[in-house]
Amino acid sequence: ADYLGDWQVSDILTGATLRESVFDQASGWRTHAAYGDESSARGFVDASARIAKKTGVVVFRKEIDVGPTDAAHLHLGYDGPVLVRLNAKLIHQGVAGNPALPDHVSVPVNFCHGVNCVEIALDTNNGRACGIFARWEPAAPARKKAAPPCP
Repeated sequence: ADYLGDWQVSDILTGATLRESVFDQASGWRTHAAYGDESSARGFVDASARIAKKTGVVVFRKEIDVGPTDAAHLHLGYDGPVLVRLNAKLIHQGVAGNPALPDHVSVPVNFCHGVNCVEIALDTNNGRACGIFARWEPAAPARKKAAPPCP
């Protein structure tokens, strides 16, 4: 599956700590595209200019239309502590080092049919964090048992 592009990225919440209330406090949204094939970090959403080596939290927000999909995996990479919400429900909390690695974690999710909102709050790790990778793909269907051999 392709990486998610065109994220809304908030202004940095200077001095904020990573807690669920940061999602509601975020403001100053701007669109940031994921790197394409021109970069070795294809799919990376670079917010280093927004972070500007400051301590705090920045929030990434993306609405995705998953159609009739429900069970899926959200594959993430990040370079600092994160909280991840799907449709305003906390689904993942994690810490990773710098640099961010694509598909560092895979989070099983249950989407609502149609449009869903993914939000990632990234602690800037004292200004050292830069951004995220994110993509999703439907969960593999359950394997059916093979029919018994004919007698």
